[in-house]
Amino acid sequence: MSDCPVTGLTYLEKRDLESSWRKLIGTTPREFKNAGINLVLWMFDNIPNMRGRFTKFQANNTRSNLVADEMFLAHTQSVILAIDSIIKMLDNPSKLKVKLQSLVKSHVGQTPPIGSEYFEPFAARFHVFLVAALGVPEDSDEVAAWTKFLYALCSLVKVEEDAQRKVAKATAQQGAPCCWIL
Repeated sequence: MSDCPVTGLTYLEKRDLESSWRKLIGTTPREFKNAGINLVLWMFDNIPNMRGRFTKFQANNTRSNLVADEMFLAHTQSVILAIDSIIKMLDNPSKLKVKLQSLVKSHVGQTPPIGSEYFEPFAARFHVFLVAALGVPEDSDEVAAWTKFLYALCSLVKVEEDAQRKVAKATAQQGAPCCWIL
């Protein structure tokens, strides 16, 4: 089998992502919910300026206050469900590409954008979360597969950032006067 045209993942790397994801989310609805909470709390603690990006809930609250906040809990479930749907699409490159592009556009398209300044630190540090959550060594196949996948996602973020810059530049030029005298 060939590598995924969207992520570059091999068959075995996709299986490592899927099996490690199943371990992370558990087998019960409560474990799934807790996986989302744990991941977002980890992101708040490990991704610079992440808490400041949220306005629908008080992201600077204590952990116990966050876990009691319905808007925070709704966001954690959105995150975990989005990742879950991506993992389920790993063997369908066309659907995976559409899903990843939608995810990227929704983040990069926000005002202010959530772009590579958030995705790259996430990709660079996610191995710490995996090692702690799964009890796997840092050089495990699971960590390597996630790292490869997350950096492929970062590449898509950069492509979208470039596309949005080009659109903004073209829009700005259309509104510019035709000569410097005006």
